[in-house]
Amino acid sequence: QRPLGNGIPFNDDIVGVVASTITPDNVPIDALPILHNLGHIYYRSSNYEAAMNMYFIASKIAEIVHHGSVHNLSSASAYNCMGVLHFHMAGKHDIKKSLHYFQSSIAIRESLCATEVKSVDYATTVNNLGRVFYMLGDQKTAMNTYVKAL
Repeated sequence: QRPLGNGIPFNDDIVGVVASTITPDNVPIDALPILHNLGHIYYRSSNYEAAMNMYFIASKIAEIVHHGSVHNLSSASAYNCMGVLHFHMAGKHDIKKSLHYFQSSIAIRESLCATEVKSVDYATTVNNLGRVFYMLGDQKTAMNTYVKAL
C-alpha cells in the first residue's frame, strides 16, 4: 500500500485484483459504485490516470452486466466521469477527448428512455458538454448546449 493524496492508503494492485475477479458467471455488480468512488478519490487527488483506470473498469463491468451492451446508465455515468477527467487534463487534445465521452454519455441516456433525458445526471453531462464547446471557442454551440441543459 501507498498513500493516496492526503495520506489515504491504497493498494496499487486494485485494478488487477478487480479485473481478475470478473468472469461472465461472476460479475461483481457491487463493484460499480465502489469503482466510481475510488475514481472520484483519485480525481480529487489529481491522479487522473488512476481515476481513468477506475472509470474504465467500471464501464467494462457495466458492459458485462448488461450482456455486452454499452447502453446502460452505469456506462453513461462512467463516460461522463472520463469526460470530466479529460476536460481537466492540460491541452486541447484532451478537451476534444472529453467531447467524445460527453457525447457518448448523452447518446446513451437519450437512447434509454424519455424520463432519463429529464434527469439531473443528463443535465449535468449536457452542461459539461457546453463547457467543452466554450473552451474550444464555439460560444454559439456552448450557449445552445447550456440552454438544452436547462
